[in-house]
This record gives sequence, C-alpha cells and structure tokens, in this order.
Amino acid sequence: MALQSHAALAEIRDTLLETYASNDAMNQLILSHLDPRAWRAQPPGQKGNGRTIAAIFAHLHNCRLKWLKRNAPHFKCPPPLDPDRCTMKQAAAAHGRSAAQCLRMLSDALSAAPNPCSLTCSRTRRIIAVRF
Repeated sequence: MALQSHAALAEIRDTLLETYASNDAMNQLILSHLDPRAWRAQPPGQKGNGRTIAAIFAHLHNCRLKWLKRNAPHFKCPPPLDPDRCTMKQAAAAHGRSAAQCLRMLSDALSAAPNPCSLTCSRTRRIIAVRF
C-alpha cells in the first residue's frame, strides 16, 4: 500500500510541477505575442480602476518574489519590477527567472528528500498539505 501511495504522491508532484511550468510558458507566450501598444494601455472603464498589462505582469513577478523570500530565503531572487517603468523585455526576463526559482522551490518542497538546508521545504510542504 505504501508503494502505491508513494507512486500517487509522485504523480501529484509531477503534475503540480508541470502545471506551474506550463503556466509560466503561457505567460511567456502572451508576452511574446502581445502588441506593444497594449502594454501600457489603460483598461476600459473609469480611469484609475484596474491595472495595465504591464502592472499585472509586474505584480505577478513581485508576488513571486515575496513568496520566494518568505519560503526560500536562501535562493537568489531577481530584482522586483516597477509596474510604471518595466518594459515587455524586462518583464519576460524577470518572469523567466522568478518562475525558475519558484519551480525550484516547489520541486525541493515536493521531493521525497527535500534539500536539508531548507526550513523552507517544511514550511512550503505544510502550505501545500493544507490546500490539498
């Protein structure tokens, strides 16, 4: 029974990691095909309501950094993005770096033998366990 349980957990782990990697690939695809005029375009509706696409991508990246700093302080984090100044090229590069570090953190936390230097892994494992 334990072997079957281990195999099921490995399948869940692999699926979660694949899903996270696919999500970043989709973000990169959006950035590569986005019309540059849309990058800073104001969303429809009342002025001041909603974020530009640039601000959304900056926010996502900056949230990843907070997650990494809290759960994997030993990882080197890329710098934050300024939502008012970042370019599409900067956002794509920053997203690639932050996604790679998040994927590494998740992989460590979900592995059968987490990185021993990582209190992070046990913290992230608890978060994941509560949600699943």
